This record gives sequence, C-alpha cells and structure tokens, in this order.
Amino acid sequence: MQPEDFGGVTADEAIRRVLEVQWQGKAIAAVTQYRVDEPERWSEYIREQMIAF
Repeated sequence: MQPEDFGGVTADEAIRRVLEVQWQGKAIAAVTQYRVDEPERWSEYIREQMIAF
C-alpha cells in the first residue's frame, strides 16, 4: 500500500481519522439522546456551564 491509497496519508493516519470521525458521531448521538431522555438534567447542566463562563 502507498500513501496515495489513503489520500496522501499513511494507513495509520487514515485509520486515526476514521476513528476520530466515528467517535465524534457517537459522542454527538449520546448527547442528543441525553437531551431527549433527561431534559431537566440537561437544562441544569447548561445553566451550570453558563455560570462557569
């Protein structure tokens, strides 16, 4: 395999990028589900974050 097989990056870098995108998708889905399942706790979390800044 050559770097051009992966858009000019090494296989390790290509895999790292795929895993990063996959992790981000799972994290976004988890937060979205938390907002749906626990709206009061989500609101409390947001209020706390606003106070911290």
